[in-house]
Amino acid sequence: MKENRWDVTQEQKDKFIPMIKDFMEKAKKNPDTKECINFSDRGISPSQLKDILENDLGFEEVDFDTNGWQWDFWITMRKDGVDYMIAGTGMSFEIVFRLA
Repeated sequence: MKENRWDVTQEQKDKFIPMIKDFMEKAKKNPDTKECINFSDRGISPSQLKDILENDLGFEEVDFDTNGWQWDFWITMRKDGVDYMIAGTGMSFEIVFRLA
């Protein structure tokens, strides 16, 4: 069976939403944190992560940038006046969620 990389599943929501909420709480306590959640090779695509942030957690996309040939991307997401970022690279399929 082909792995779903487009639609968010309930299993993904159950797994990743608590992680995201926990990170947000830690970031509120320490807004200068350099920590992040590393989602690389954990069963979620950048699109699925963005969907969870927007549709389940009330985030708004405020910026999207890429550098083209290196396949790097940065998606700035905002919630309650705080900017977070989905950042990654297609070259090695790395994806993280951090404060912007």
